[in-house]
Amino acid sequence: VSIEPDLEKLDLSVRRFISLDELRASDSGRIVGPKAAKLGELRKHYPGRVSRGVAIPFGLFRQEALEQPHAGGGTVFDWMVENYRQLADMPANDPQRAEKAEAFRAELYDIITSTTPSEGFQQALRAAMKETFGAAEPPGLFVRSDTNVEDLPGFTGAGINLTVPNVVGFDNIVQAMRDVWASPFTERSYGWRQGIMNDPEHVYASVLLHRSVNADISGVLVTADAET
Repeated sequence: VSIEPDLEKLDLSVRRFISLDELRASDSGRIVGPKAAKLGELRKHYPGRVSRGVAIPFGLFRQEALEQPHAGGGTVFDWMVENYRQLADMPANDPQRAEKAEAFRAELYDIITSTTPSEGFQQALRAAMKETFGAAEPPGLFVRSDTNVEDLPGFTGAGINLTVPNVVGFDNIVQAMRDVWASPFTERSYGWRQGIMNDPEHVYASVLLHRSVNADISGVLVTADAET
């Protein structure tokens, strides 16, 4: 199995908050991940059955987290590309390779979780939440992970990234968003993906801010291979 991000489909130019009502399944891997895209499709077909949501697309993650300056010079993205190149050039059995990879991963994770979104980003987020949910600080949101490297042939990526439930308060939503942005770079998620991925610098996280609803039942249905 090899994880191949579809770089021809990927569109990082979309840098605005997007209502779930605007999204369709075809947007999966293009501007957002599969959760937001397919929930947008379901919301179209089943009006009133899918709660409201706002997506933060891949382009805004790239802008706010990866295009910021890195302490070593250049942008965070430039630094990522250089580290991935150096790791690829090291022999697979070199013990220093694993050590360098972990140091790089940990620093990247810390950079993303401590990112300070721009003032323009925060103002636009407040406006988008007010338009979608009726208030800039709605009663509760699920802050859901969504990347361009999941639900791919041979690799679902299910459950390896973070979703933060029932978040209340603007500052808490922003922090949860940063944590979700960074979750593809936890030790567990990075380890699952990295050894079987080409173009690893092109892992992009989108986020779905999804309105919480009361539910009597919630879960995942096993649909195949129940015994194995």
